[in-house]
Amino acid sequence: MTATISAATPSVRKSSHFAVTPTSTRSQCVEAILDLIVRREIPRETRTSEADILTALFGEEDPRPRTPVREALAVLAWQGFLHQVPQSGTYIHDVAAAEVRDLCDSRTEIECLVVRKLVATPEIDISRVASFADALGGALEPLDVDAFLVSDTDFHTRLATLAGYTPAAGTIRQWGDKLRVFASSPNIRRDDAAREAIGKQFRVICDQHDHLLQDLSTGDVDAACVTIGAHFRTLSELASITAAS
Repeated sequence: MTATISAATPSVRKSSHFAVTPTSTRSQCVEAILDLIVRREIPRETRTSEADILTALFGEEDPRPRTPVREALAVLAWQGFLHQVPQSGTYIHDVAAAEVRDLCDSRTEIECLVVRKLVATPEIDISRVASFADALGGALEPLDVDAFLVSDTDFHTRLATLAGYTPAAGTIRQWGDKLRVFASSPNIRRDDAAREAIGKQFRVICDQHDHLLQDLSTGDVDAACVTIGAHFRTLSELASITAAS
């Protein structure tokens, strides 16, 4: 999908997560390219190039923001989403189920620190994240895997931000995007049985978010950490369920 950019009235390529124009910043281009990867609008099996990505984002017409796109590609390569090979091109890194499981283990440790900080800071209004948890339900009927994962990441990122762990919030968002890339891989199962299993696990995750908010509101840090651990075990199980045999 492309959007044609007019010099007089710039069009905007839109999704639920971003909008890019010829004046877009590096961070906006990072989000835009990630969305192209998740939507499988950039080939995973073969190399791509800066020119291909510019065309995917903006069509053939100028002006096109080459500098922020080039910077965005460098950021995504540093974060492990892309491989940039000199004199060859750019390749998308396909996230494997084992990598998802490792990320879930790491997130459990980080997010237990987040909930401990939240409980230790009673002036923080936990109800401010309730709307992020509610957004998960909207992605269940019909099942929208990417929208659900985006909402889940937004929820956990918001918790980290409220706790004052800004660097952790950025890491949580980056790792959440890794899960989105995994879920959009052409190598995972998408049959009816897999989708049914995903839907069941997503409902479990919704319940876990409700439990976590309750744990935080009552100040039960041990219960909150148990819920966090259960949440990431559920995500880890999802990776195993959908991984192609």
